[in-house]
Amino acid sequence: MKSTLLATAVIFAWASFCRAQIIYNGDFETGTLIGWTTFTTPNGALAPGLSLPVVTQFDVLGSGAPSDAVQFQVGEVNLDLTEQGGGIYQTFNVGAGQYVISADFAAYDSDVAFGNTEAGVETVSVDSVTVGTLDFGQIYARQTERGIVQGTLNLSGGTHQITIEFTRPNLNIPAGLGTTPFEYVDNVVVAPVPEPSIIGVGMLGLVTLLFRVFIRKGRLSHEHI
Repeated sequence: MKSTLLATAVIFAWASFCRAQIIYNGDFETGTLIGWTTFTTPNGALAPGLSLPVVTQFDVLGSGAPSDAVQFQVGEVNLDLTEQGGGIYQTFNVGAGQYVISADFAAYDSDVAFGNTEAGVETVSVDSVTVGTLDFGQIYARQTERGIVQGTLNLSGGTHQITIEFTRPNLNIPAGLGTTPFEYVDNVVVAPVPEPSIIGVGMLGLVTLLFRVFIRKGRLSHEHI
């Protein structure tokens, strides 16, 4: 009984450790951008006239169940064929160690007849160090594209800044011919990578628990023969 309780406690402690909430409102379930600050690049536009970005319902994961996500529509103010747009950022505090950083993305072209040559480039960075980049490339009318950016970084103890950036090398056209695609982000996570010793203890506890279950089942089967 004691071994079972110990194993269960270790497993739940390990799971909680991996799910540590470092980013505030990273899933945007508040329905707002509280905790985040918006920005634009030097020649970037964030959907003029549409009051974006905004938190809205969208199926970012493709699971069939829409959830709260941030909606963007980005591009250039003046055409110069460079990656322009904007995004959101947040500061957070951690202890020194290795961390997994990830975010889920989607792009959707709302135009009924025309696609777009560039659905958007999504970049996740911490302290100006790029964690990963996702380039959706060409998108067709009424098409949805999805992807994830994930990577690991060694962070020093203290304050850091995570930045989610959306850019396109095209003009931002909110309506009409060649409507600019929408981009979405959800589930922004910064989580510590468990120490090998923690993983080892958790696995040992799990093996012990399974072994005791099998032994107990074997005894019961033998008693009923």
